[in-house]
Amino acid sequence: MAVAERTLNVSRLHVSRLSESDVTALRDSTVLLTGFFFDAVNELHNGVAVEDTWLSEYLPKRYRAYYDEEFGRRFLTCLLSVSARLWNDDVHAPTCIAEQLAFRALLDFAQATLEERGIDPGFGPAWEQAFDDLDVKTLFEEKHAVEPRLEFNKWFHPLDEAAQIHPSIRFEDRVVTRIS
Repeated sequence: MAVAERTLNVSRLHVSRLSESDVTALRDSTVLLTGFFFDAVNELHNGVAVEDTWLSEYLPKRYRAYYDEEFGRRFLTCLLSVSARLWNDDVHAPTCIAEQLAFRALLDFAQATLEERGIDPGFGPAWEQAFDDLDVKTLFEEKHAVEPRLEFNKWFHPLDEAAQIHPSIRFEDRVVTRIS
């Protein structure tokens, strides 16, 4: 899908078009998941198994062996990027598969929050489709084979040439010196 087409699909779904309860739930999920995922990265650093962190709740189980501290930092960066763009006036679709998974985590958390409060979520399938044009939900279905474009090693690659992935991910393989 072309960049302009992806941006157009998402622009119709800006947070300003949501109900107050949906906006509140999405805002709360942004704040809470950011904290939970920061904690998860620290827990992974301290040797906690990924299954015992918040990351495992929102990522496909079939790839658990790959969810280490470095992955956690990169995924958290995607969550922060998607969250920041979600609240901007100029909304853009996620730029990589990991960002689509991060948005899915935000939306799932917000929907669960609303349902727990006895409120029907108003996001609807349009939101899910706009932010999941690659159908990443199939990654959660253990019985299905993964399409080559959705393989784990491609999660942090740009979806197209114009995609602007966060610099800490885009340039990480170019860093010559690491500070310990």
